Amino acid sequence: MRTINKFSWVMQRDRVLRAMDCREKGSTYDILCSSYTKLEDVLKEIVKPEGGYCFQEKKAFPEVKAVSKYTHVAYCFLTLGEAISEEISRYFHQGDYLEGMLLDVMADELIFNFSNQLYSQVCDEAESLGLGLTGRIEPGEKDASLSVQKDILSLFQEKGAALDLLITEAYMLKPVKSMTFLYGASAELPLRKADHSCIDCSKTACKFREAEKLYIQIVQDENEYSIEIDKGENLLRGMQRHDIFVKAPCGGTGVCGKCKVQIKEGNIPAAAEDQLYFSQDELEKGYRLACQAYPTENCSVFIEAANEDQFRIVSDYSGKPMEKNSWIQSFRIAIVPSDFQKNKSLVTLFNEKLGGDYTYSKRSLMKLVHLMDQKQSIPNTVRDGHKTVIECILEEQCIIDIFIDEEATAYGIAIDIGTTTIAMQMIELISGEVLGNHSLLNRQRGYGEDVISRIQYSNEGNLDKLSKCIQEDILKGIYDLCQTTSVNLERIVKIAIVGNTTMLHLLLGLSCTSLAVHPFQSITTALHEFHFSEIFGQLSLECKVIILPGVSTYVGADIIAGMLYCGFHEEKETTLLIDIGTNGEMAIGNKDKILSLSTAAGPALEGGNIQYGTGSIRGAISRVEIDKDKLSYRTIGDLPPIGICGSGVIDIVASCCKNGIIDETGRFSECYEDGVVEVARTVEDQAIVFTQKDVREVQLAKSALRSGIEILMQRMEIVPEEIERVYIAGGFGGGVNIDSAITIGLIPKELKDKIVSVGNSALGGAAAYLINRKNRDRIEEILKKTSYIELSTDMHFQDLFVNNMFFYGVGNGEST
Repeated sequence: MRTINKFSWVMQRDRVLRAMDCREKGSTYDILCSSYTKLEDVLKEIVKPEGGYCFQEKKAFPEVKAVSKYTHVAYCFLTLGEAISEEISRYFHQGDYLEGMLLDVMADELIFNFSNQLYSQVCDEAESLGLGLTGRIEPGEKDASLSVQKDILSLFQEKGAALDLLITEAYMLKPVKSMTFLYGASAELPLRKADHSCIDCSKTACKFREAEKLYIQIVQDENEYSIEIDKGENLLRGMQRHDIFVKAPCGGTGVCGKCKVQIKEGNIPAAAEDQLYFSQDELEKGYRLACQAYPTENCSVFIEAANEDQFRIVSDYSGKPMEKNSWIQSFRIAIVPSDFQKNKSLVTLFNEKLGGDYTYSKRSLMKLVHLMDQKQSIPNTVRDGHKTVIECILEEQCIIDIFIDEEATAYGIAIDIGTTTIAMQMIELISGEVLGNHSLLNRQRGYGEDVISRIQYSNEGNLDKLSKCIQEDILKGIYDLCQTTSVNLERIVKIAIVGNTTMLHLLLGLSCTSLAVHPFQSITTALHEFHFSEIFGQLSLECKVIILPGVSTYVGADIIAGMLYCGFHEEKETTLLIDIGTNGEMAIGNKDKILSLSTAAGPALEGGNIQYGTGSIRGAISRVEIDKDKLSYRTIGDLPPIGICGSGVIDIVASCCKNGIIDETGRFSECYEDGVVEVARTVEDQAIVFTQKDVREVQLAKSALRSGIEILMQRMEIVPEEIERVYIAGGFGGGVNIDSAITIGLIPKELKDKIVSVGNSALGGAAAYLINRKNRDRIEEILKKTSYIELSTDMHFQDLFVNNMFFYGVGNGEST
């Protein structure tokens, strides 16, 4: 046995940054380079490495299949000490997530390099013993269970080694930055000069992987790209790294069948998942799922046009007229040449004329510089029709802009970041007039349809990519909105943003690590005010950005904004707000008490996770009716069918229920033993079908939503008849056939005549915040009265969920 505590310090910054998915042109590159230099000094100070190895005859070593055929075993341990783990935790606990993640990756790089140095000494001793070595075997890999870690530590301790290492009941090491590994050794084995090869390694997702490169030619629409991917990397991840959009609602897990590509040159064998989604003819033509396609040679790939330019996005709202009480006030003063002869600053002069002690924004100070430069042109007298008029725009106690001989204007933009879409609205803040709307698709949807997929992708080292993606989308949307409304970017003074908690974390570049694990803790759900450059990293706008608050990780600012818009703070009677989407957020209450929750409804009711599902685009089947054996449908824009959107999905299930095509359990009748209903055929004569799996997806979604509604009513101690109004928000409310929703049991039938579709209530709430200064206090009032119900540990919800999976009243159109 030999122990070692002296290692050469080897760190490769480029490998560390690559493991952080940080490229030289990335938005965090300079920040991480600076932090790297600082943290390397920290590591040198606190890391106390210790390692050791021992050769032993195989017969004296516990039974491990991976080394069973060799005569000897070399087993090793290595640790960086406890201090580094404590330091990483300290960074995370104080909110320095980026530096905490960087320090964690640097420690991984260090222990990897130290393990190579340890192997060098193992190799020397093996050579002196006349033995060759296998590659490194790590406990937890195939044929070497994790419990081998305990055996290795026990053997070292039996030989008298005083190790500062502990093993948990789950066979995990403490300190965390520690490892054990072993080698099979025999005289007939070659002596390997390196114990690790990325090409041979089975860990294809390793952040330090250095693998052979392949070149892929991509043809998409009228564009051609040549990209480089790692051998062992699938096409979807490779294209995503190069910002090439491919629809992947499931986030690349192979269960949605939507990331369709065609291999034009090169050979990629069909995976098992490909067999499920493509016919034999399509497979022979080279169709593959990008997430399951692992090239082994250079190839050429064709991606069909996304056809989402006509996506129907809800970017308006309807309901109560909004009360106006602007944050912005306008004051006029007159300037004469003698004003410039006084021994006073212009700020002092203006404050005297305005009659107050005001502060001034950088923008307004620059306008005063311009005024000083133009003082010679100011007329000697002030008279009607010939005077220099200064108009000052005031927000609270700050002069935010100054206008010289021109009409004062100040604009605000309300923005709702949805999981799939982004909606925004331009508002003239002095008058409260809405000038126009704009909407666009959220490009993050290429990394997963729902927030859980986004969180997972973010936590795989892609936070910077997702943040940059949404920031660029919003910037583009702002520029396009300014063009359509003829508003100068310089006149925008305030932006209010709402969205679910995950979308806002990604916008701000906040770690999502804790959002998907119990107790589902967010970094923040509070109201925040930033300068535009703090979020978007540029100075194209000189304005404030307000991030509106949420309730919890899964009831975000979009629902609080929706409650504000629907007037929960002033309702005497009980009101229900439902945002029927992927996250299924809802709230019930009045001016005295509000309850909220979120159900994991999934994307099925928006066309996601449905085999031929699609978004609300032109050509999507949006209405379906079955009369006995005759099926009829209607598409958006009356165009040839290309898929089925959410409202069509609900119609199909409702029609199947009413006609006895599916029973109350959701199973197809014997007449449909192949488990599909043909809905339509495309212009290429391809069948668009609705499958048994699609029915199950709808059951899961409708049960989650219905059970959420019932939990809210029970906790509020009311029955459906006591609910005064039901506000349905989002595109669902305006597009779905309410009768169909009731038929499948999505909404209690007692609520039918109380339903009001309010469109994008989240955008309405953001706009209301900009239009009326009182709404900031009203949001605080709503927050104080709102309680959140956590369903993940609610056993009663689980019982309801099972019960609501059924379709009651099948065959007669009735529902409960």
